[in-house]
Amino acid sequence: MKDKKREIARSLELFPGILRGKRWKIFYPRRVIWSKWKEIVGEIIAENAWPWYFRGEDVLVVAVSNNIWMHQLSFERNIIIENINALLPKESHVSEIVFLIGDIEYVRFKTYPFEKKRGKGMEKKKNGQMPLSLEEKTLLDSISDRELKREFEKLLSNIKKKRPRA
Repeated sequence: MKDKKREIARSLELFPGILRGKRWKIFYPRRVIWSKWKEIVGEIIAENAWPWYFRGEDVLVVAVSNNIWMHQLSFERNIIIENINALLPKESHVSEIVFLIGDIEYVRFKTYPFEKKRGKGMEKKKNGQMPLSLEEKTLLDSISDRELKREFEKLLSNIKKKRPRA
């Protein structure tokens, strides 16, 4: 019993060093950005922009659906940064946001582990396929042969996995 306590105590001594070495103190609190994105920017913006990844230590890259949203959000950049930083400890603050045009569904799908629940348009298929856009679903609906339709759906999903627009 005494040996087990010593082992646990030793493990706890090593733990802060591991966290410090990997900069978890900075990056781990930032997971809240993905889970509270709709609250940070609002429902309408969240449908057209989604946080993607960090460039360096403090630059958040956000995927946007088109250049109109990119332009609009560039005006709201400082407000979004303030809203994000209000949720984070000081050492995890975001200093800049970069907006890139990309496939929002793809970015949401890839960043799903950061969210508690899947949002609208994030239905993951049982076989691991990427969700299809409304345009792609309409295209598939024009195919009457079920087997051919299923194969094209797999093909579209695989293309989205390998070559995202973002």
